[in-house]
Amino acid sequence: MRKLSVISMSDNQLIGDKIKLADTFTTRLKGLLGKSELQEGEGLILAPCNAIHCIGMKFAIDVIFMNKYKQVVWLRENMKPGTKEAKLDAVFVLEVASGVVKEKGIEIGHVLSW
Repeated sequence: MRKLSVISMSDNQLIGDKIKLADTFTTRLKGLLGKSELQEGEGLILAPCNAIHCIGMKFAIDVIFMNKYKQVVWLRENMKPGTKEAKLDAVFVLEVASGVVKEKGIEIGHVLSW
C-alpha cells in the first residue's frame, strides 16, 4: 500500500503523514485488522467506501467519512471494537487514531486532500 500525507484544506493542518491507501478489495477487506494500535501520523484511507466495521479490532479509532469532493460529511469519534458505521453519501473513509479528530479540529464541511 502507498503511504500518503493528508492535509485539511480548511486550515492547512497536517492530519497524518503515514496514511495508507486501501483501494483494492483485498486491502479494504483487511483494513486495520491485525494492528494493535496506530502510531502518530498513521491512518488508513478506504476508497471507495461508505461503511466500516471494527469487528476483530483491538483498539478504538476516529473515523472521517468524505464525499466525492473529499469534504467531510460525517465523523465518528472513538469508535470502539465490535461496532459498525455507515454514511451512504460517503465515497472515502479515513481511519485515524482515537483523539485525532478533536486534536486536529476536524469538522463536518472541512475538505481533506492527499
